[in-house]
Amino acid sequence: MPTGPATPSTSSAVRSRTSPRSISARAAPRAAAPRAPQNETSIALAGIAFDGYPSFVARATGTDESDVYLMLCFDDVKIVHATLHCSVRQAIEMITRENIARVIAATDRALKRMGTAAPKIAVGGLNPHAGERGLFGREEIEVIKPAIDAAVAQGMTVTGPFGADTMFRMQGVDAFIVMLHDQGHIAAKLLAHNAVAALTIGSPILFSSVAHGSAHDIAGKGVADPTAMIEAVLRLSKAKQRLGLQPAPA
Repeated sequence: MPTGPATPSTSSAVRSRTSPRSISARAAPRAAAPRAPQNETSIALAGIAFDGYPSFVARATGTDESDVYLMLCFDDVKIVHATLHCSVRQAIEMITRENIARVIAATDRALKRMGTAAPKIAVGGLNPHAGERGLFGREEIEVIKPAIDAAVAQGMTVTGPFGADTMFRMQGVDAFIVMLHDQGHIAAKLLAHNAVAALTIGSPILFSSVAHGSAHDIAGKGVADPTAMIEAVLRLSKAKQRLGLQPAPA
């Protein structure tokens, strides 16, 4: 990826490195694919539809975009997002029983794929205090809780909805699900600054990047912190080992 501010002159280079064809062609024979930080503005200038890696990976692998989600990982914490890069207004419209059911199922499958035999999942609410029994909104009662109950009926261990401001202190949880981008990203970046891996779950390949941006302002200065990128690669490696997958041929 070219360094420095994005300009139309760099768009051809961006396009050649980030097109769905090039990503899928490079990733197809491999069990896992780590990717470096990206810049939405640069990719937009290249004329590529892009609102984050999950939907991009879905298109590149022929997966339904509604089945692919972002999971932030650091230490033993995993945070999955029901919505991602869209306006808050659009995100609220996307909080449906069907979407919550899909993100719960995708989280359960991903955790099992990563080695957790019987995942325990906690789901956060949309509104303050998870709606306070309807006082601050009814999405928890009418949308989120029914989706949780349906998942439980299918044999998954899922609890909630919980207030997103207190949920992350819970113990014995394998993954948390949040409704909005900032509910998960603020917590992750406060607790593990520049050390968060960002996994795309729900796609046929194991795909991971980082939770921070491309930092054009420090490009070429030798001061960037590689911790998150190392974490992203190591998590994919560990997942491959648990699955018994062999390294891709050189």
